[in-house]
Amino acid sequence: MVAALRAFLPELPVVITSGYSEQSVTHAAWAQAVQGFLAKPFDRKTLLAAVEKARVASG
Repeated sequence: MVAALRAFLPELPVVITSGYSEQSVTHAAWAQAVQGFLAKPFDRKTLLAAVEKARVASG
C-alpha cells in the first residue's frame, strides 16, 4: 500500500499501523521509508503524536 501511495504522492509522510509487533514489520516498513509505526491498539493521543512527528520529519 505504501508503494501505491508513493506512486501518486512521493513526498507523503507515512505512518504504518499493524496488529503485529514492530519487529515483524520493521524491515518491510523501513525499506519503504515510512516515518513511523504504531502497534494496535493505540489511542487518539498516540496517533496524533505519530502523525505530527512524521509531518515535522518530512519537512
